[in-house]
Amino acid sequence: MSDRPFLGCPECGEPLIPAHGRGRSNVDCEPIEHRDECRCRWCEWIWYDDRPPVTCACGAVAKVYIDDHAAYAKGLPYV
Repeated sequence: MSDRPFLGCPECGEPLIPAHGRGRSNVDCEPIEHRDECRCRWCEWIWYDDRPPVTCACGAVAKVYIDDHAAYAKGLPYV
């Protein structure tokens, strides 16, 4: 069983966007990817904000938004 976390839908809170992988950031804030099974002390689950939006079963459209090294699912206008 995977322990991959999800960002919740901004409208209903249901799990919507799974983590895109594991890794850390270097001193220039650029991601350094690790394998999903990695559990080193520097590694954490990461999301990328360049992925396409997703639609929840409730109809909300969301995209990953990165703010100060934290990832959020941000609602977009309905398409």
